[in-house]
Amino acid sequence: MFHARVPRSFVREVFDVMAGTPQHTYQILTKRSRRLRLVAGELAWPPNVWMGVSVEAPDQLCRVGDLRAVPAAVRFLSCEPLLAPLGDLDLAGIDWVIAGGESGRGQAAVPRPSFPLRLSPAEAESAGPRPQALGSPA
Repeated sequence: MFHARVPRSFVREVFDVMAGTPQHTYQILTKRSRRLRLVAGELAWPPNVWMGVSVEAPDQLCRVGDLRAVPAAVRFLSCEPLLAPLGDLDLAGIDWVIAGGESGRGQAAVPRPSFPLRLSPAEAESAGPRPQALGSPA
């Protein structure tokens, strides 16, 4: 939806549909964070629209800053597949992080995250505590 060739009028129409269907939660994920940041101010951001960016390796960390500039009710990162450690990732303004590895034969193992997580690796592997215990919405 945030490709340069997608007309802004179409993006606005999609957002109008999402605003008109508040019974649904829309999770939008993009790798085109720069365009997202550029058009975000032209869009009405209803509370049922969650916005995320893909960050698989350190060279994509600029996407996190772009996402922070977006007035979405929920901002999230999809670190799938996590291909390299992300260093000291600042999660300020980020509500949710999805992390995972590649699947299938011969795929690389998921690197151990080096940024602070709310869950210990043991908790994450065993599904961890309920979201409410972490102060997050269910």
